[in-house]
Amino acid sequence: MTRISISTNAQTIMSILNSGETKDYEKVRASAGLTEKEMGAAIGWLLRENSIDMEEDAINNQCKIRLHCIPYGVYY
Repeated sequence: MTRISISTNAQTIMSILNSGETKDYEKVRASAGLTEKEMGAAIGWLLRENSIDMEEDAINNQCKIRLHCIPYGVYY
């Protein structure tokens, strides 16, 4: 994997999450057509950019991801 391929995969994930809904990690991975390694690298990229949020559902043993929304006018 290269930095460019990881960035491209991250953009693919962002387009899948663009609806604003929280989605299951495995369903996003399947929709993007990524391997586990590619998905992990792209998710890491997006988490580092603070572009997505992840939450673990311990009851159903699933990981959910969604876009990280920053309220308008709020800056870090």
